[in-house]
Amino acid sequence: MEPGDVTGGTEALPVPVCGPWEEMDAFEYTPELLAGPGTEEDPGEVTIRGCECRDNSCCMPETCTCLPHGANYANRTILDNQRPILECNIMCQCGEACPNRETQTGLQFRLKVLKLPGKGWGLLTEEDIPKGRFVCEYAGEVLGFEEASRRIHSQKPSDNNYIIAKV
Repeated sequence: MEPGDVTGGTEALPVPVCGPWEEMDAFEYTPELLAGPGTEEDPGEVTIRGCECRDNSCCMPETCTCLPHGANYANRTILDNQRPILECNIMCQCGEACPNRETQTGLQFRLKVLKLPGKGWGLLTEEDIPKGRFVCEYAGEVLGFEEASRRIHSQKPSDNNYIIAKV
């Protein structure tokens, strides 16, 4: 791993390591979900039916099937964080420039990895992030229940745990 960019160039913006990067445990950066042990389905498979909007300007709540709860964003800012967001996806005909694909544009703000005293490694911002803006996706390995349990039980109480459970 190089300290200049932990993403290895997979993001539009580099994410540098600030501090003793040689002490960082090895890891593999991924901008998408990966199937891990015990996973029964492909986590990257899109199973949601796409909209039939023909251009980026027609994805409006009145006409787009991907907007059943109303518009999600205005000027790239989330409108209502109390309701589910359904974004246009690869199955849609509207195209990648559609404004209802905010989380699919990748990293939008400068971040850095920094070793914090008494905390371990953390991800910090290098610029102000306006309220309601998408920062980045927390992606990684999708595990089956047994593998997730095995990993949790193999950890020491002082180890950091980054397993997120789907209930």
